[in-house]
Amino acid sequence: MPSIPLLFGPMLIGVFFNMILYGVLIVQVYNYYQMYKKDVSWIRYLVLYLFIVESANTAFDMFIVYEPLILRYGDPDGTKYFPTLFATEPIVIVAVSFPIQLFFAWRINVLTKSIWIPSIIVLLATVSLAGGIWTGVMIAILRLFAKKPELHNPALVWFLSGCVADVLITATLVYTLSKRRTGFVATDDTISKIMRMTVQTGMLTAFFAVGDVIFFMTLPRTALNFLWDLALSKLYSNCLLSTLNARASLNRKVTGSSDRPRISTANNQQRQLDAFESSHARRDIFLPSGMAGVQPLYGPMLIGVFFNMILYGVLIVQMFSYYQTYGSKDAIRTKSLVLYLFLVETINTGLNMVMMYEPLIIRHGTEDATKFFPLMLTSEPIMIVAISTPIQIFFARRIWKFSGSLWIPGAICMLAMCSLAGGIWTAVKTKNLRLFVMKPRLHTPALVWFVTAAAADILITFSLALILYKRKTGHSTTDALIGRIIAFTLQTGFLTALLAISDVIFFLALPRVTINFIWDLILTKIYANSLLSTLNARAEWNNQLEAQRNDLIFHDVQQSVGPRPVVSGNSFPHDIAPTNYESSFYVLEVP
Repeated sequence: MPSIPLLFGPMLIGVFFNMILYGVLIVQVYNYYQMYKKDVSWIRYLVLYLFIVESANTAFDMFIVYEPLILRYGDPDGTKYFPTLFATEPIVIVAVSFPIQLFFAWRINVLTKSIWIPSIIVLLATVSLAGGIWTGVMIAILRLFAKKPELHNPALVWFLSGCVADVLITATLVYTLSKRRTGFVATDDTISKIMRMTVQTGMLTAFFAVGDVIFFMTLPRTALNFLWDLALSKLYSNCLLSTLNARASLNRKVTGSSDRPRISTANNQQRQLDAFESSHARRDIFLPSGMAGVQPLYGPMLIGVFFNMILYGVLIVQMFSYYQTYGSKDAIRTKSLVLYLFLVETINTGLNMVMMYEPLIIRHGTEDATKFFPLMLTSEPIMIVAISTPIQIFFARRIWKFSGSLWIPGAICMLAMCSLAGGIWTAVKTKNLRLFVMKPRLHTPALVWFVTAAAADILITFSLALILYKRKTGHSTTDALIGRIIAFTLQTGFLTALLAISDVIFFLALPRVTINFIWDLILTKIYANSLLSTLNARAEWNNQLEAQRNDLIFHDVQQSVGPRPVVSGNSFPHDIAPTNYESSFYVLEVP
């Protein structure tokens, strides 16, 4: 059998990408249920089914790498036998791809009024389903990595039939859409966008399936094919969800076009939208004295990195949504802050991958792996404060703008600077100490870092909640929205503080294990996602604000507090004091 890097290295990387795509899927599923509450029940149930299966797959994949790299670290059976849950992977992939391929076959049947191509797609999908189940059963029977080449036949049946089905679905949808061009610029532009999305999503799954087959056949005694395999089910689900969720924006572009024909062509356009609406050898293991072992050492760190990957996937969608909605509206400094956060988080994600890959794969079973800190561990506290400090200063500025006082914002900035210094101090100490047995000596800098950060987060949360509370009007409809904004502020603010406090408690109570890293390694992503969720929530709050403006009660409120300021886009001018209701919204708005 090949070395650990060729056996479990690709699997670990594949699982990391699986986690990221799961984070993307979480947001996509949430957006779907928010936007399409009127979709037919069976489509909504299909989305729910896919999310449940993908959640199970995510847990299975975590255990697939956790078992050999943590639970059976250095055990020769860990590299001799397939992981216990390995047989679930092909079964879960076809459990996701099969209904999605049937879904598109149904759409093609509705559009073309022909059963020939849909029947071929159904046949290929069924063959792929059988091949996936066959592969899973064979994995359970063979059990040994040395017998992996014996999986060639079932794997070929599985991947090739699924790949052909994906290509056929893509080609048919593109051809069907191309025949529905109307000659009108706006309509044809929308059709072209649908066609591009269809090609991108359909060919992506086919490309990964082909990559899996090529690496599986040419390098049978390695696990390099799992770079493609372990992300495949998430690609299927995300491609379907992205297709479903794109309907709203495309529908607005078509219905808002001035060149839309009135009768026959309008029906043709509706058919086009309908087409898109639902389519588209044993080692001696060295443990330093005083340390508890591999499992309590790297187990929590690996779990923390898994959740870090998931939250990075969430962040990707949040950043995309932000620039889609506010890319032309927000101030340069705010857009620059969001871009900075995304770049730092991307670097942090890569460093966290390397931080786990080094001891578990490259230095697997060596004395250094359990004696010294991973090389990239030094970067973690620096990454956290590089994210938290600008976010805390951002909110300190907002509080100053609305309170007119420098005392609380000044205290927040002072705490943020202390946290920044504590994070850098912790990183320097980590680099100098190097040994896991020296971890208790990090207590003092870590306390400075986390306690000041938690205090800053709590102060920010209370200050914003108080400012919002003072802007209540006494009218139930208005105060209900303010109450929701207050609740949102409390949830996001206290979450980061709670994680920082939990990190400190476990760091102090259990100094010779790394359980605190479960919280530590997700802290940067929680900070960044909290800010992005606040910025992105403004669209919904703004819609509710617009609805309130036409309400009689709200007009009464305006009359009682003075004339309403002129509103431009999503922000209110600095030189006009907003009404009580509007200013409560503006506390989290970005001018």
